[in-house]
Amino acid sequence: DSLTMQVDKETIPPYKPISGGAHVDEAGLAGGSTEGTGHVSDWNEITGLPAGIKDISFKTNGNGDYGTFELKLENGKYYYRYTLKKNYEHGGPGKDVALEADDAEIVITYADGNKGDGSLVASITDDVPAVEVIAGTGDQPDDTYTIGSGSSSGGELEIQGGADGLKTVSVSLG
Repeated sequence: DSLTMQVDKETIPPYKPISGGAHVDEAGLAGGSTEGTGHVSDWNEITGLPAGIKDISFKTNGNGDYGTFELKLENGKYYYRYTLKKNYEHGGPGKDVALEADDAEIVITYADGNKGDGSLVASITDDVPAVEVIAGTGDQPDDTYTIGSGSSSGGELEIQGGADGLKTVSVSLG
């Protein structure tokens, strides 16, 4: 006679932030339209976790494809933030937000020793090139940028390449 025992391992669902995670703007990167600001997210509380969390750590080192994630524990709550390190190639023309464009895998350790996997995510806002017309001299008032037939005008175009940089600039006069 023999006795067979089967022990079922607890299944812990993967964790993914409910709020959509951290948000950064390419404009804060070197060469961006607001260089030095917006490329580091606020600290985001990791919400929706079950009770009994002992620790949260990175599976590897907290590096995503475009930036780095940091974790902190403060007053019994876990937080993370994201720092964008390089440009994200957004699809198509125009400004957009790439939702959950970067991520880092985490390990959640529960008080009973069980572990679960999860991920932290960051969304990245595109910093597209922009052109500003600065009216100067001529027959038009300073706040008018349309040049009609027979008019003359001088001025400047201020071109901001944005974090994506400039690929082609075309100006047509006629």
